[in-house]
Amino acid sequence: MTTGDGAGRAGGSYARATRRYREARIAAGPALRRRADRRRQRLTIALRVLPVVLVAAVAAAIGCWILAHRDASAQARGEQAVAAARTALVTMLTADPRDPEGYVRSVLAVTTGEQNRRVSSGRAELAAEIAAQSGPSTGHVLDTGLVAEPRADGTVVVLAVVEAGNPALIGASTTAKRVPVVVTMTQVDGRWLVTKAAQA
Repeated sequence: MTTGDGAGRAGGSYARATRRYREARIAAGPALRRRADRRRQRLTIALRVLPVVLVAAVAAAIGCWILAHRDASAQARGEQAVAAARTALVTMLTADPRDPEGYVRSVLAVTTGEQNRRVSSGRAELAAEIAAQSGPSTGHVLDTGLVAEPRADGTVVVLAVVEAGNPALIGASTTAKRVPVVVTMTQVDGRWLVTKAAQA
């Protein structure tokens, strides 16, 4: 009898515990559903935002690469233009009266546009001037620098300081041996040529 009563009480306790658990689950149901809904909403938002973030990251990476490439390209163009300007200036300042036509041909080879047209139109006068020199004239470039950052589709302006035996060969109106010169360079068929050279 005692055993039966104990078993009954144990069974009743289990039933009550089960009932309380179920009631607690039912009571907690709305809160659990709300929490699950919030998690689903956060997951949905994350899944929607993730592609946007990835696209933005890829776009930013591409943008940085393009800017870096442009900077490198502009730097390379500037260096090429400066090197060509140095060579062209030496050519334009080096004239031997024994070969005036050779001088004119050399200058035409390193110029284009306005500068080339001016030399071509005054070819005879320039050759006569070189032939009249008492001796060879030479020139050296002491320093160079870019006036502005080069653009991908434009000219490059170079500032140079030259030491010249005959500064008039580049249009300088001075008797000083050291002359600042502004040289405008243009790329033609892969070569940088002088479009304009004038005393600064």
